[in-house]
Amino acid sequence: MDALHILNGLVSLTCAGVLSWLVLSPGIHEGPVIKVGLIVMIFSLLATAAHTLGNTQDWMALSTAGLTLRLGLLTVIAGICWRKRVTGTWISATDWGKP
Repeated sequence: MDALHILNGLVSLTCAGVLSWLVLSPGIHEGPVIKVGLIVMIFSLLATAAHTLGNTQDWMALSTAGLTLRLGLLTVIAGICWRKRVTGTWISATDWGKP
């Protein structure tokens, strides 16, 4: 296994850890749609890490994990856009604008 595979697996694990912290953090209120998208992304990143670090040759599994990651990202984007539509502004649609 070369360094690129190991780096890819470790970055996937790190991103899954950070997203897990985001989902479990009590101070961040992302809403149910965004939370579902983040959870889908976490499982996809864990699957990518497992297949990459396991040196699998199952390219269909890696492609499926990549597609799942993108679907989770699309769900998060849709959730943020929905919150913007309901609240009226981008600042109130995200937790980043709240003091």
